[in-house]
Amino acid sequence: QMFKHIVQGIEYIHSQGIVHHDIKPSNIFISEDLRVVQVGDFGLACSLLSCNTDLQVNLVSEHHGNQIGTKLYAAPEQLKGVCTFKSDIYSLGIVLFELVHPFQTDMERYKVIGQLRGGHIPMDLAASYPSLVHIISQTVCNSKRKRPSATELILKLDSEGMSINNKIIAEKDETIRKLHSEVLLRDKEIEELRQQLSQLKYHSSTS
Repeated sequence: QMFKHIVQGIEYIHSQGIVHHDIKPSNIFISEDLRVVQVGDFGLACSLLSCNTDLQVNLVSEHHGNQIGTKLYAAPEQLKGVCTFKSDIYSLGIVLFELVHPFQTDMERYKVIGQLRGGHIPMDLAASYPSLVHIISQTVCNSKRKRPSATELILKLDSEGMSINNKIIAEKDETIRKLHSEVLLRDKEIEELRQQLSQLKYHSSTS
């Protein structure tokens, strides 16, 4: 839900014709009770309202240079000075990846995200949450045209949320079933031990 709130914020920004252009964890602010999520720091934001029909603009500001935003999170076209709504989607994909794949060190973080940018997703994550990994793959696609819009991403997250909930429920049911089987097995073992103890007492009393 937290990530969905982030995407909803970006969806609103995009509806106003604005590209944030520097989405990363340090620009996302969360209240102590985790109920309020805000996207901040619009210092690098750009407007696409006066752009062509492709909603694309070249960023040639001398202040920012050719590489706009934070390189680790910036979309490939963004690093070439091209700004689109889909550039934010790419950055969101990396943020989502970080949420589901925590790192122990900054070195590991840079290495794994670098691999993600190259198209590699950890196998354990892909095995655990294939649908979620599919969403991440779509958002960090090198082709901006193949990335979903913020609205499309929200719909995908809603669908994935249902899948995850169903998976959690199924896992809980399986855990309960296993625990129930273990309890029955232990009850049987206890009963057998009681019978053995009773027989030992009987033999002891008759000897």
